[in-house]
Amino acid sequence: DWNEEVYPGYGSSWGIYIGLVGILYEQSGADGSIVKKEDGTNTTYRETVHHQFISSMANLTTIANHREELLQDFYDSRKKAVSAKNTGKAFVFSSESNTSRLDALAETLKRQTIEIYKNKKELKLPKATTSTGDQVTRQNIPAGSLIVPMNQPLNLLINNILSFDIRLDTKSMEKERKKLMKDQGSTLYDVTAWSLSHAYGTESYYTEVMPKIPMIPYKSNRKEGKLIGKNPKYGWAIKSNDDQFYHILARLLENGVKIWCAEETFNVEDEFFPRGSVIIRNNANQGLDKGLLKKLAFDYGLDIFAVNTALVSSGPDLGSSDFTMLINPRIAIATGQPISTYSFGTTWHLLDSRMNSRTSLINVMGLGWQDLSKYNVLILPSGNNLKRILDDSGISKLKDWIKDGGTLISYSNNAAFLADSSVNISSVRLRRQILNKLDSYDSDLAFRKQAENVTIDSVALWDGEHLEENPSKEEHKETPENIKEIDRMGRKFRPQGAILKVNMDPEHWLSFGCGNYVSVLYNTGNVFMAKNPVKIAGRLAEESNLRLGGLLWPEAKSRIAESAWVTQESYGKGQIIIFATEPHFRGYFRASERVLLNAIYLGPGMGTTHSVSW
Repeated sequence: DWNEEVYPGYGSSWGIYIGLVGILYEQSGADGSIVKKEDGTNTTYRETVHHQFISSMANLTTIANHREELLQDFYDSRKKAVSAKNTGKAFVFSSESNTSRLDALAETLKRQTIEIYKNKKELKLPKATTSTGDQVTRQNIPAGSLIVPMNQPLNLLINNILSFDIRLDTKSMEKERKKLMKDQGSTLYDVTAWSLSHAYGTESYYTEVMPKIPMIPYKSNRKEGKLIGKNPKYGWAIKSNDDQFYHILARLLENGVKIWCAEETFNVEDEFFPRGSVIIRNNANQGLDKGLLKKLAFDYGLDIFAVNTALVSSGPDLGSSDFTMLINPRIAIATGQPISTYSFGTTWHLLDSRMNSRTSLINVMGLGWQDLSKYNVLILPSGNNLKRILDDSGISKLKDWIKDGGTLISYSNNAAFLADSSVNISSVRLRRQILNKLDSYDSDLAFRKQAENVTIDSVALWDGEHLEENPSKEEHKETPENIKEIDRMGRKFRPQGAILKVNMDPEHWLSFGCGNYVSVLYNTGNVFMAKNPVKIAGRLAEESNLRLGGLLWPEAKSRIAESAWVTQESYGKGQIIIFATEPHFRGYFRASERVLLNAIYLGPGMGTTHSVSW
């Protein structure tokens, strides 16, 4: 009664979606000791082992006695999945500029033995639904896209892990809301949204009228990266579109190569480079081993372009101040109680295993006395009670380290620690602590929106006519008591784990390579508010476009909408970067993970102040 088996991330629920009988039968444990119960009886460790053994043998015996029925049921379920009613139904994923992301999604599906294909030629989908729920017609799909037909044996699993928005039944939601209203806790065991379509952030479509076209089994679209051009007069340039870009960037920085990052798009020698692309100038890298560039291009499948002039055909010239010099990140990750092992684990795995970057692990209990000067990036994964653990001296030392040029990155509960007004490290604030100041935050939001959509009435401007005042949200007319009660209800109905839309500021360096929005897993009661001079690189969408998947109650939706998801602010010579939730939840939210990679690899150069060495 406490595990609804909707989320497919556990052994029993995963089995259900591949045609097996999923059974969860956990027996009570005694942790190797004796447990005395309310009725005066004792449960020994030996008894708990015996109970587990008996239940396991009972299930195995049942399986053996009914093997033919079970096999027939397994066969029938798979036969039904490939029936005519599923013909023409398919999920389609494309990403011309980030093929490694598409390949990563394909590998995940392959591990589940799902049949995946790609189209040899461009095709048009007559009708389809996008991952945001929009209906499109005659949608162009480039050659080499990932196609997952629904008429195959693992139809149930495909539907579960790729559907954009799986919805709970009404009866379950009524039970959940009743429990929450009575302060009896949630009935949900895990998250209510997990779609790989959202997590990987590729262009995603679902169609029921897939054209009959030639398809081949999916193989990687990765090409053999190479150097384009020889002996350039100015230097080299690398595009930032693909996720493999960060691997090349990390290796170059580790090898002491001096690199500049573009804050604007530019076009040079008939090649377009998006924001976040980097250049390597010859005059600052004399003696650069061209063999290193060639090896990195080959290893990671990206071209590196020779550039013979700093004069561009569009965008800033390559010698302008729109190019910022990057600094090699020297990374430390806080670990140990009370840091969440899940949060720490996904962070460490990302950097150590996938990015192959050097990191130091620092016990959070020692942050107050350890020498942090050797690091320029410190990551505080989610956790609890950090204020008590660090105490005033530890907090003061952390502030001094940031002021000296450090980049502090934190998310979820430890981001809340930084935003706590009593800690006073960040200027970001928890919503519940500024309820009497919401109007000033609304005014700041209105001003930022206006800055994104500037229109000029030249007649009124030059002829001196009265200009309309800046639009802003209607002032909060509720009493302070009502505002507190509304906020309390929003926290009571906080999302257990919904996928929400975050609109990114394309001009901020934390957004480079992310597109206009990213999908994030939101599973906290914390809501973060920020105003000038804090930079908001990613903001939760407005109410009407906020929810992409999972259960989000109206009370929580109105509270979360248009709040800050990722912020960046200067602090002395350093900076603080706050994520409202885990940017790389469980290690598979690749789209929002890219914001974290920007924070780590671009942050020390892009967001701090540093002096030129003597």
